[in-house]
Amino acid sequence: MPLTALLQSACISESKIIENHIGISVEYIKIEKPTKNLLLFRSDGCHEFHDVFLPCLRNEPSPKCCDGLALYINTENTQCPLTICFVELKGKNVDDAVEQILDTYEPIRTYLKAAGISESKIKWKAVIISSRGCSDIVQKLKPLTDKFDKRGEKNVDHRVARSKTFPITDFITA
Repeated sequence: MPLTALLQSACISESKIIENHIGISVEYIKIEKPTKNLLLFRSDGCHEFHDVFLPCLRNEPSPKCCDGLALYINTENTQCPLTICFVELKGKNVDDAVEQILDTYEPIRTYLKAAGISESKIKWKAVIISSRGCSDIVQKLKPLTDKFDKRGEKNVDHRVARSKTFPITDFITA
């Protein structure tokens, strides 16, 4: 499946992804077009993404994937113009959230590499919103921080929410 077809099928016009009263939102008004753009995608539940695109990349049917993706393009930043942020909305099981993000990250990373996009041009980020707190959160997030926190940047965020939507625009664009 061509990437453009995937982008058209999974891209959402809404500014939020919400599940079970928790979610994320993006503030499009903060994005300075035409040099910057932010696109929000629903990955889990999108047939083309979850049932066609990821299985094709992973050679397995119906792999786990995160709930959403945010792609931020900043053409003014020639060193790292693309940010890909994985979004997972979870009850309390942060271990599952981390696994779902990594199961989405690996095939996308491989696909972009095969397409000739240099990984040095991509900033990888992850946001997990859970409805309950958990103990030892730093240790649970370690697989993500090991992959995504580069050059002293904080590219992994975890929030606990009960019936709340967190704006993530500043996190993605930083």
